[in-house]
Amino acid sequence: MNNRVRILVFCLFFAFIWLFTQLFHGFVYHNLHLHLSAPWELAVMWLPKIAIALLLAVPVLFIRRNWWTVVVVVLLAVWIVANILYFRANKILLTYSAIAMAGNLGGVGGSVWMFVNWKSVIFLLLAAVYGTIVLWLAPVNRAKPTKHTIWASVLLIGIAYGLSVVAGKCNYRLHLRAGDEQIVSQKTATIQPFIGALNQSHEDPYQYVAQHSIMAYFPLAFLDGFVFGPKQEAEGSLTMSKTEWSLMRVLDEPRAKDPVPTGNLILICVESLESWPLDIQDRQGAWVTPCLHALATDSATIYAPYMKSQVRHGVSSDGHMILNTGLLPLHNGAACRLLPENTYPNYAHLFAGSTLVNAVAPDFWDHAAAARNYGYAKLVKPSLEQMKVDVFEKVMDLSWSDEVMFQHAAEEWQLMEEPRCMMALTLSSHSPFKLVTAEDHLDLPLTLPKAMRKYFRCLHYVDSCIGAFLTELEQADALRNTTVVITGDHTVFKEMVWLEFRHYMERHEMAEPPEKNYVPLIILTPDRRKQFIGEECWQADVYPTVLSLMGCESYRWKGVGINLTDSAARQARPMEEKAAYKLSNKLLRSNYFAQ
Repeated sequence: MNNRVRILVFCLFFAFIWLFTQLFHGFVYHNLHLHLSAPWELAVMWLPKIAIALLLAVPVLFIRRNWWTVVVVVLLAVWIVANILYFRANKILLTYSAIAMAGNLGGVGGSVWMFVNWKSVIFLLLAAVYGTIVLWLAPVNRAKPTKHTIWASVLLIGIAYGLSVVAGKCNYRLHLRAGDEQIVSQKTATIQPFIGALNQSHEDPYQYVAQHSIMAYFPLAFLDGFVFGPKQEAEGSLTMSKTEWSLMRVLDEPRAKDPVPTGNLILICVESLESWPLDIQDRQGAWVTPCLHALATDSATIYAPYMKSQVRHGVSSDGHMILNTGLLPLHNGAACRLLPENTYPNYAHLFAGSTLVNAVAPDFWDHAAAARNYGYAKLVKPSLEQMKVDVFEKVMDLSWSDEVMFQHAAEEWQLMEEPRCMMALTLSSHSPFKLVTAEDHLDLPLTLPKAMRKYFRCLHYVDSCIGAFLTELEQADALRNTTVVITGDHTVFKEMVWLEFRHYMERHEMAEPPEKNYVPLIILTPDRRKQFIGEECWQADVYPTVLSLMGCESYRWKGVGINLTDSAARQARPMEEKAAYKLSNKLLRSNYFAQ
């Protein structure tokens, strides 16, 4: 009887671990592979998850008390929920650096809770069910392990390893069929149940989890922080391949003299701005973003609606860095937090006057250091004295409304020496979209998803602030010889949420939703140049485009992107996106631009 209890707990523990890893795969990768039409893919996805569940369940055969299995199941549920929320918010899996930055959320923790849904809660409910069953029916294994138990354990461990080997061979075969020239040798293609090939897995967690399991990724995420992270941060020299050095000879001219901009620049970076709302109308035909829609469809603007968000763990701070430096973010962590003393290339320092206007206190995402690093001579920010009068809603303890922020920006702009450069960072459309309390006049359907409704409301407010800002400067004749760039820092609805929105938009015949959501780029030039860029482009393209429009192409660092106004460049990028991320990571980690 007691052996039956032991076997029952073993089977339950194994089944729940396997079920958790399988459900996570289905929710994140939208594919459970429950059919046999692709046996190689089926083996690659199922076998590693069976192997990890077997390995974790083997100790049940030796340990008398079973409470520890409940702890493991609960921890796994929490780990999975955390990764699902983070993936829904950022489209990347958790890493040690991301966990370490959790304290930096300040007053915007609701940005994460906004993405909670039934797929998140189900794991916690299943963990509660498992705990109830085990602690009620079988808290203790009274029978002592026998020789048969030992042999069974050895056999199960051998089976687990064998399954991982078979999965590795199948994975290797899939790569061969796909013609992947980068596949490692057949020997190293073996999928290990826990940490696999350490020198590769930490570079692509998404792919690693797809081929292994979210449980196998757990130790790897922390190894990345304690092993790989410190090694990278301590790295002072720059090691690059021949291809990368060849690229650097084109992208960087260290001896080039700083050019003088031919005009003024205003860069408006809108929090969480996506392209698709610019084409949305309410039930009365009013545009959600009338100002931005008018600019996007104007006959005298440059408009790129398909700009790919390229931020990673730093999210908004990554977006600001990309726009100002032409570099892509660190693979792991946020540069503004990890590398605040670095020297960064930028165009802001080329101007006689340069100011960063920020609605949030400077200690959030280290904006004070970012303003200095990105070449801005002055930082305009909220102060305690101003907050007593201009308080909009206390977010992260100190913040301005976008209306107040743009008022300060307009005042500052007219005092700056020419040629002048200003970057204005909005805040009111930050998730979870609670910063706008004023009533709007949008007539939105009652069936609209709550997050979408709140997002539209915030964008409508921000759009009115941008319109008022540009109108004020134009009436004061303060936009002469000025290029205005309006874009977003990142998308806010990643793949899992975006699919839900697309299904709603298709059912209710709203504006035809694109396959993916993008960040828009709107540019108003002094000569009112008209250009529509219909191809998918990068956030990193903004930097070289700005250099070109300002007559500063001769600046030493050209950026990893391309000049979007150059049609030939759009057809022949010098590097792929993965290579651009890798090169940027090396340049940042080595503090290349300080040399």
